Amino acid sequence: MRKIVFGIVCLIGLSAYAQQDAEIVVGDTLYFAECNGDSYQYMDLYKKSRIDPNDTFNYDKLNNWDFYNTFFALGDFDVKRLPCAYKGKYGVIKHIMAMEKPAGGEEPPIMQTVVIVMIEQGLSAAYIIEEAFAEGEIALAPLK
Repeated sequence: MRKIVFGIVCLIGLSAYAQQDAEIVVGDTLYFAECNGDSYQYMDLYKKSRIDPNDTFNYDKLNNWDFYNTFFALGDFDVKRLPCAYKGKYGVIKHIMAMEKPAGGEEPPIMQTVVIVMIEQGLSAAYIIEEAFAEGEIALAPLK
């Protein structure tokens, strides 16, 4: 299996008063931080509503495209903005990818970084766009 390591450099909030550059990679833990209102603005929750009987995978051992293609191919999902009830919880980065974001009008598409974080083993994941880092909705969890 070809191991793909993606990294992005994002401005993340490490505290309410300080920000620092950090590189995030698959396997890092992210912390669901600031949330105003009922849900996060730049994160979606994908929660399985039907578990496929063939879904017997240990998602802790799958990363990158292996995780993405397996998790999202098996079962059905309810998708909504990630509720603020997840504030203070953690998730593990399972996949990082670049996606085209339409620019609008005659402008060419813009590449955008998307991070997929496993929240509940085999049941739910967060789909996070890069603006979540810049806006302080998500932060790299400090090592203990």
